[in-house]
Amino acid sequence: MLQSVNESLLDFIKTNIPGDIGAEACIAEGSVYSAILKTANKMNSDLIIIGSHRPTMGDFLLGPNAARVVRHAECSVLVVRN
Repeated sequence: MLQSVNESLLDFIKTNIPGDIGAEACIAEGSVYSAILKTANKMNSDLIIIGSHRPTMGDFLLGPNAARVVRHAECSVLVVRN
């Protein structure tokens, strides 16, 4: 299943991101924000692009993944709403 997701992601990048932009994709497992932060550090990323949604009551108590990534990332983070 991960292979299929990775292939779909690579197809999306080829179709939607110009070739002169050094975009890379990585599929990871684990806690969402932790996996994103570890992968970004491992890949020496310059930018993390992450989607966000309207917070629910649970998000206020636990903190949404996007907010955790923004707070703890060592590189810039672009948050895309909806």
